[in-house]
Amino acid sequence: VCAEAGVLLRHLDADWAWVTGVAAPEVMFGDLHFGNAVFRAPPPGLTALLFDPIPRRQPWPFEPAYFEVVCGGSGLVAEMAAIRAGQGRPTCGPGEVGRLGVLYCGWMALLSWSVQPDEARRARLAGYVTAAARLDR
Repeated sequence: VCAEAGVLLRHLDADWAWVTGVAAPEVMFGDLHFGNAVFRAPPPGLTALLFDPIPRRQPWPFEPAYFEVVCGGSGLVAEMAAIRAGQGRPTCGPGEVGRLGVLYCGWMALLSWSVQPDEARRARLAGYVTAAARLDR
């Protein structure tokens, strides 16, 4: 694992306390990625049918961060925050959303590390971990 992983582990308890303080856990789909969705129609009217749920109770940034890291997105925690706000669901302040995204993507990168066989993917994961390790604490 990349060198900055130790920083995330040393700060895990404090970071987790902060995360759950600004984004209370709720039930998530749990395994959101392209392999667990089928689309009923082509763009622009995409409607996805999700299958193979692995429900878990997590703060809401888990789902978009997991999807981003596993499927190669960018900025999905902020995008989900905007969607949630538009639906009247709880989010948090803009500065907190950015920090949540960085932390969760760093954690999801560590989770995914052992299943990323090539160096290009591991370099991408290392970028997430490095960004999370460099947050002001």
